[in-house]
Amino acid sequence: MKTAIIQWAEWFRDGEAFPVPEDFGTLRNDQLVVVKHRMGVDLGRVKKVHDFDPNNDDVEGKEIIRVADEDDKKKWQHLEKEAKIAHKACRELSDKHGLDMKLVRAYYSFDDKRLTFTFIADGRIDFRELVKDLTQQFKKLIRLQQIGIRDEARLTGDLGPCGRPLCCATHLQKLESISSDLIDLQQLNHRGSERLSGMCGRLACCLNYEKCGYQDMLSKFPPIGVRVKTKQGIGVVTKHYLLKNKLDVNFKENDKDGIADIDLSEVLDWEGKGERPAMPSCAGKCHGGNCPKNLNN
Repeated sequence: MKTAIIQWAEWFRDGEAFPVPEDFGTLRNDQLVVVKHRMGVDLGRVKKVHDFDPNNDDVEGKEIIRVADEDDKKKWQHLEKEAKIAHKACRELSDKHGLDMKLVRAYYSFDDKRLTFTFIADGRIDFRELVKDLTQQFKKLIRLQQIGIRDEARLTGDLGPCGRPLCCATHLQKLESISSDLIDLQQLNHRGSERLSGMCGRLACCLNYEKCGYQDMLSKFPPIGVRVKTKQGIGVVTKHYLLKNKLDVNFKENDKDGIADIDLSEVLDWEGKGERPAMPSCAGKCHGGNCPKNLNN
């Protein structure tokens, strides 16, 4: 049996597994389909199709009804227009109740029975009165879906500091964790937080793109603080310059005047060489298998 990973909600980027009936025909990536799941009927987009994996694919209670036709697409366009009206109404009601939340988008389910509002907030929000008002006004099942600030940028889209559309809104399928360790690894501490942040205010996703390359470079350097044997003598490593393939070595202990900038090729040996654990490697599987190292293969 084949399984299709289908994204039926914009904030649910990874999608869910749906069983593909034997007589359904061939599904293509990015194809629009009408699906039924535990919450109702929605229009979804096919992310990929693969063989059924009983360990990872939970397909219980899910069904692919049909491939979307022109009538389905027109209906979806109409629902999107209605959703903009609902978004405005919800924003007015949240202001009326004095709720400290920021509405992002509104979504109608394809069966027109469910209305979902995505929002961001710093803490927990008591929106019971808001839900009552929305239910009374729209006569539908109301859901409020809290999302993160990075998800907001992905849903609304924008241009990044590079001048291109945001990676999270275009090709990134998964928002991976971006830690300050990447700043240290790429020696970007002098840049300042504003230049290293994306439009969401968090560390930019693109800091992760060159992680593998920097790890490979660093693995060739002796650690800072160890004694090294060089063509100029014996000294202690004080700093790395990864992109220049150079390092600072202090040949006179506790004397700043003894620091020299030498090329990595001049290092003959160092303490503990071969004993240091290897830098963690993605084995070419990061970025969904599109590791930058694979591009040269």
